[in-house]
Formats: sequence, structure tokens, C-alpha cells
Amino acid sequence: MDRKREIRIEELVFIFPFLINFKKQIRSLLTFNSGWLEAGSDVALFSIYLTDSISEKLAGNYSELDYFIELFINPKRLIFTKEEMIDKYNFPKEDLNDVDSDFM
Repeated sequence: MDRKREIRIEELVFIFPFLINFKKQIRSLLTFNSGWLEAGSDVALFSIYLTDSISEKLAGNYSELDYFIELFINPKRLIFTKEEMIDKYNFPKEDLNDVDSDFM
């Protein structure tokens, strides 16, 4: 953008959900064919190959979006170790991926 002016917090609050929704839609496209267990027909295989070839072009090409979403959440770019999170901020000691998988 050519304009330089201070961004108001209300503008950021307004646009943040749109960026998050866009990221969700990208994820949805990248996993579009993940539900296929078997494809026996040529038409089904064609559909999978076609949509995968389009999705592959998106894979890894949204780093700018991730960067700006991170700036919304962590504008000072703070970094914490897991130990700091546990000791200072009551972060769970359990592996959250293991806990999540127990409920799936």
C-alpha cells in the first residue's frame, strides 16, 4: 500500500476474522481429498488427481498470510520456551496432541 497512516485497532479487529476464515478455507482445500478411502473408477481418480494438482499449487504458498496472522496475535514477536510456559503461565505439562487424540 502506498498510503502511510496509523492503523486503528478497530480496523484490525474487523479484518482479523476474515484472515482466519481465509486460512481455514485454504486448509480445507489442502485436505479436500483426505476423505477418500478408495477410488475404483477412472472418473473418481480423475477428480482426485485434478483437485490435488490444483491444491498442490497452494501448498506452502501462504506464508505471508501466516506471518500477518501471527503479527495480529503476537505483534512483539515474543518467544517462550515450553518450560517458561509451564512455570510462569500454568501451561499444561501434558502433550496436548496426546490429550486431543484421546477425544477423537
